[in-house]
Amino acid sequence: MKQRLLIGIVSVSTLTVFSTGLTFADTDLKAKVRIWADQQAGSALSVLKQSISSETEVQKARLQEELRLGLQLQAEEMNKFTEQQRSKYSDELRAHADSLIAGLEFESEEDKAEMLRKLEAIAASAEQAMNHLEDSYTPPAPVMENREQAVTAPESQTISGEETPSSVTDDVYSE
Repeated sequence: MKQRLLIGIVSVSTLTVFSTGLTFADTDLKAKVRIWADQQAGSALSVLKQSISSETEVQKARLQEELRLGLQLQAEEMNKFTEQQRSKYSDELRAHADSLIAGLEFESEEDKAEMLRKLEAIAASAEQAMNHLEDSYTPPAPVMENREQAVTAPESQTISGEETPSSVTDDVYSE
């Protein structure tokens, strides 16, 4: 009988210990799953923030390169245009001087030479002024108007208390 009682007590104790252990294991499992899910969500948000930040930098560099190339092309076109205009006006100035000389009657070769010197001085002065115009010209700096409107962050959204990707982008844009 003592053996039966001892076996009964051991059985009940073992059953109690195992059922209590299972209850605690179930509670720990829920907590561990919750912690794991929170870590995974935090990790996913961190990776998302980092990828958005790196993609933003890549696109910014790409836009800067495109802008640099565009400005370089525009400067080359401006130099070409300036040279064409300078050549055009120099040719017109020489043609006008030649027509003045051809239309005038001179009493002596000395008068003609004096007129040629004056016209050459005027032409040289005009060419020099055109050359200095290029040196004194400063092109306007590119301006980005309404910068806030050009890059807008999506509105922050929450779904059952969790952050969504749009709230992550808000963090990136606010940096």
